[in-house]
Amino acid sequence: MDFREVMAPDSEIWKQNLIETINFLEKEKRKPQQNKKDEKYLKEWLDQQKSNYKNHKHIMKNEDIRKQFENLMAKFPTFFRTNEEVWKNNLRETIKFLEKHKRRPNVRKQEERYLGRWLDTQVRLYKSQKNIMKNEDLRKEFQEFCKEFQLNLF
Repeated sequence: MDFREVMAPDSEIWKQNLIETINFLEKEKRKPQQNKKDEKYLKEWLDQQKSNYKNHKHIMKNEDIRKQFENLMAKFPTFFRTNEEVWKNNLRETIKFLEKHKRRPNVRKQEERYLGRWLDTQVRLYKSQKNIMKNEDLRKEFQEFCKEFQLNLF
């Protein structure tokens, strides 16, 4: 904890953290990471703000603060997508890849690795019914996708 946190009101600390977050996102083009010592605080702060915003709790009861956070989310929408939105986007990208190349993405090729790993992970999660594959709608969508592209689930 530094001096400004001891002396400043919560809204001033919040605004300073918001500025630091904006600067980080603009410079790094990614979210702060938990495993990087100099980013851990921002990562935890940002996660807490998302939770507070969603649940209308703590400082997010303040309409001015909520509006500023909404502006942040609007400015950096890719950093605030839900797991389901990320999943659906990955599925769309995988479909495009399969339609263009007529084969699965290869995890050994650098430019295909992300989609290849994502697809392999979804097959594994589908089988075990874990994580996002607990969601019946996404599970059904993935099953239909596999059927359409003749991908073996078992």
